[in-house]
Amino acid sequence: MKFKITDKCIGCGICDQACRVGSIPPGGPMAPRAAKPEDKAIQKIDGKYVINEKCIGCAGCVACCPVGAIIAADDEYVHEAHDEIVIDADLVVIGAGGAGLVSAVLAADISDKKVVVLEKMPFAGGGAKFAADWRVFQSNWQKERGLPDELNRMLVKGMEETMNALDPKLVYNALRNTGHFFDWFQTLVPDYKFVEGIYAMDRSDPQAQRVPFVEPVNGRSPNGTFYVETLEAECHKRGIPLLYRHRVTDIEMTDGKVSAVIAQDPGGVTRVNCKACVMASGSWIRNEKIMKEKFPDFWKALPTLEPSQHASQAYTGDGIALAEKAGAFIDYDSFVLRCMGPLGQIPSSTATAVSMSPKCIWVNLNGMRWLNELTGTQGGMSGSLGFSVGNVLSKQPKGINYYVFDKGMIEKIKAESPMGGMPGMPGGAPEGAPEGAPSGMPMMPGMGMGIPDNYLDELIKAASEENGKMLVMGNTIEELAANAGINAENLKATIENYNAMCAAGADTELFKDSSQLVPFTEGPYFAAQGHLNHDGAFGGVLIDPDTRAYRPDGSIIENLFVPGDFASGRYIVRGGVKEQVINDLGWAISSGYTAGKAAVEYLVTV
Repeated sequence: MKFKITDKCIGCGICDQACRVGSIPPGGPMAPRAAKPEDKAIQKIDGKYVINEKCIGCAGCVACCPVGAIIAADDEYVHEAHDEIVIDADLVVIGAGGAGLVSAVLAADISDKKVVVLEKMPFAGGGAKFAADWRVFQSNWQKERGLPDELNRMLVKGMEETMNALDPKLVYNALRNTGHFFDWFQTLVPDYKFVEGIYAMDRSDPQAQRVPFVEPVNGRSPNGTFYVETLEAECHKRGIPLLYRHRVTDIEMTDGKVSAVIAQDPGGVTRVNCKACVMASGSWIRNEKIMKEKFPDFWKALPTLEPSQHASQAYTGDGIALAEKAGAFIDYDSFVLRCMGPLGQIPSSTATAVSMSPKCIWVNLNGMRWLNELTGTQGGMSGSLGFSVGNVLSKQPKGINYYVFDKGMIEKIKAESPMGGMPGMPGGAPEGAPEGAPSGMPMMPGMGMGIPDNYLDELIKAASEENGKMLVMGNTIEELAANAGINAENLKATIENYNAMCAAGADTELFKDSSQLVPFTEGPYFAAQGHLNHDGAFGGVLIDPDTRAYRPDGSIIENLFVPGDFASGRYIVRGGVKEQVINDLGWAISSGYTAGKAAVEYLVTV
């Protein structure tokens, strides 16, 4: 699918920032900008943004556009007003995200039931379209290759990490149905040869799980995009109405069961009478009421964050009112953000290496240290510790951190780890690294590879180039603060206090290990920016192992199935961090499979 920008465009440029074409690597909120404007699929011509022939149809721009100005290239955006359209169906699916599509196509494939899909956006897939890693357990693909069966180990691990608080049967279905999904999915693409890979979060695990992946593109496996586009094509092939720009506004109940769903479409109202409903309505991160009440600091920072498909304009939490009207129990205690950071594309190999060391200091825009730097560097980008660091960052002004350092700190880091990066990293340049890449440094796209001998020249040059405030310098603390937008008086006091603690040999403020205390000595001083980002928002209707919605009294709504991000039950929230038994793309495919199968089992009884 290709897209175009309509005259609703307000010229904000968010689409340009979100475009994956010409970025390295393609996709993700942290993808660096293209080196040349002409490499991008979105360009500014005569003051207006346009999409050119380089568009790959990823829909990143559509998800991020704040005014809905981007639509399918073949959509004329002219829709005459019409009287109410009434459709009779067996199963209506609210949301054509990853979970909703699986439910719809599976239900149509294993039965003769009529399925209708309603989607508020002008494209299918939701957040799944941008996801790369999935978990797959006990699939035939793995069995044929003699790969170890990791299901029981991961079941035990998942239960332990979630404090044994979850329904074991739901946990089992969440993991086991990934394999059932994949066996079924292969029947839709029988000629495609999946490659063997390792789930991203397992790569440091000696028992890392081997899983099937779509052939990587520029180092990234587009699993989500591949399965979304496959299922979208299946909808068209099977005659499943996939109704875009149909925003569900109401739900009707008869005798405690869903009997109809009403949607606002571009020309009027569409009513779908149904016998069962899959509510795969997704996240609520754009719901102002919920965000202000539960995550006020993040809500304030959200407008300043880089565009992210995890904060799509579609994620307004429409399912909340719909589920409440249906009588479902919404588990508000399960509502959680997956905050990440500090993240950023620092335009200097030296500054990148220093940011990975706890010997610099981390300060917010108020000029105050806010975290033990050793804790921060150990947290990484994900995992419980990493996400908890992100939570703390979300409470800092605008979600911004600066790694502040001087020449003395660089010298100390370089002496202990000549190639830069964290001491103790495994030696040898990673596979695929450029010729001459150093050992002892993790390779990250767009980031530097160590501290060169002429590091001061490299820093001064990088800081003088146009890069926003990702790297700034100053000959004095006051000048550094002014260039970075940090409170100068507080920063000066912070550094004076830090130097005093270094002299005393103890960090009595945030308790960093004394081995990492290096005082500031002389300018020039540098500050590299890291900022808040996130991996989405989760939580919603409490479900049973078959994804059926619970009522507040613990009874079940027999014909309402809730898979995907709007479901509660596959994770716990501990200290504001989501401890889960399966990753989000894995949950989308397994819960969608569970919901589609359970919906058909229900429909054959009515």
